[in-house]
Amino acid sequence: MRKSAVVASLLCIILLGAGLFLYFRISARQVSETASTENNPAAPLSEPPSVAQIPVVKPTLVPEPTTQPNLPTKTTATNIAPFTTQAPGAKWGNPIFQDGCEEASVLMAIDWVRGTKSISVTGATDGITALATFETKRFGYHQDIELSEIITIFHEHLGYDGVAIQNDITIDSLKQELANGNILLVPTFGGALGNPNFTPPGPVTHMLVLTGYDSKTKQFIVNDPGTRHGENYRYDEQLLFDTIWAYPPGKMHPPIPTKADRKKSTIVVRRTSSTVIAQ
Repeated sequence: MRKSAVVASLLCIILLGAGLFLYFRISARQVSETASTENNPAAPLSEPPSVAQIPVVKPTLVPEPTTQPNLPTKTTATNIAPFTTQAPGAKWGNPIFQDGCEEASVLMAIDWVRGTKSISVTGATDGITALATFETKRFGYHQDIELSEIITIFHEHLGYDGVAIQNDITIDSLKQELANGNILLVPTFGGALGNPNFTPPGPVTHMLVLTGYDSKTKQFIVNDPGTRHGENYRYDEQLLFDTIWAYPPGKMHPPIPTKADRKKSTIVVRRTSSTVIAQ
């Protein structure tokens, strides 16, 4: 009875010891694996998302302007020329001055070329008279001087060749010449200008100097020798253009022209020349 009890007790001790041994061994293995995983940086993690799975954020681009910015523009092109009336000192009773618009225009133009800032009454009187005297000797009259004769005056009397006749002109071609820094001698049917300073009905033949253009008001700027108020006088562009008329020369004024008869020609005066001008 006692031997059986002892054997049973030993068997229980052996089984209990074996159980405890297995328990501690398994626990030690689990702790070792856990520590190894935590201390190993190369341990595999969850797979990162593929490049295709990452959303691409595109930057917002501001389109470049398709038009140029508004730049300031010069609305008035003016080539300042000295002014004189065709009747210096208001001596309208003098026959030379009564028909002196061409001579006054030529005088303003050549003094512009020379850089003269102003024309005195004495200077205008002497200059217009000298031109009329040359015309009478050269052409036989001084009343109505045509464009080709004015070219002769510049060449032979004034010694200047920076002038040229321009035919078949347009409003745009006049503007272009002004923009190029030139001035123009413009023959007109004076009565159609509608200048309130003229004695009605106004002159049939009349020449003036075109010096500028105002794009804002669409007006040409002129030195009009037919009035003492003619310096930097303004005419509507279409009105002035319609009156331009390369009238014929002679002692007697021609009849009033129709619109169809008004040949559109002017003289362009430039400040560039191969001739040195003597004052």
